[in-house]
Amino acid sequence: MLDDRDIPRAEGAFLLRLAGFRVTPVKDGPEMLNWFFSLQEGAEPFELLLINHCRSSHEVEAVLRLLAERGVKVPLLLVRRQPLPPVPDLGSCEVCNPTEMIGRVTALVGQGRVL
Repeated sequence: MLDDRDIPRAEGAFLLRLAGFRVTPVKDGPEMLNWFFSLQEGAEPFELLLINHCRSSHEVEAVLRLLAERGVKVPLLLVRRQPLPPVPDLGSCEVCNPTEMIGRVTALVGQGRVL
């Protein structure tokens, strides 16, 4: 779960853990990519990439572009308060508002999975 704000990142991870998910909270795109690629090779790969907040839309676009270049097929969930403007080539990306986050995560990967 990517969120560049410390308190919301901790709160979001807490809520997801409370709902039964295993969560790796990260603060920026490079950290997310590092965790993602290291865990993809391990016993418990990521089931979903969740971006709760990132001030830099360019950073999010760079992360998405790198994942696409590497052929990554993991679903992506963007949690946003405002609608997302049209973005081409997001692939298997879904968008929800914060109140829908737990339900959308559950629908995408099932209960108790790795984020």
